[in-house]
Amino acid sequence: MPQVTHDHAQVIAQAFACGWGQIATMQLGSFGGEVSPKWPSLGIDSNYSCHALCHAFHCINGAGSDGLTQQQGVNLGLARERAFTAMFVDVLDQLSTTFDIDGAPVLDNTIVVYCRPMGRNYCQTPIDFG
Repeated sequence: MPQVTHDHAQVIAQAFACGWGQIATMQLGSFGGEVSPKWPSLGIDSNYSCHALCHAFHCINGAGSDGLTQQQGVNLGLARERAFTAMFVDVLDQLSTTFDIDGAPVLDNTIVVYCRPMGRNYCQTPIDFG
């Protein structure tokens, strides 16, 4: 996924720079999906799916989270979020290092919206990390 995201960001930046495209969307998986974040270059190498990590994060068994403690789920969940953020930063880097026809970085002429889910459907009580 990190390489595909990088390549997609390059295509988007080039399309914007030459005036071919004006709108682009990019979705990095689905929150709680079955993707296993095996991205050691981004600080996470898990055989557990993102969905299983969500379960373990909230200390709820199921969805393949068997064997994960809540602390492991929290650590892996935070690592996964850092990895997704790093992929988004790469998109911004591509837009900032590709130049538009006016000579400015494409990012200067672009509105970027970054959305992440914030659902709490698994747990209604605050998590004590301390």
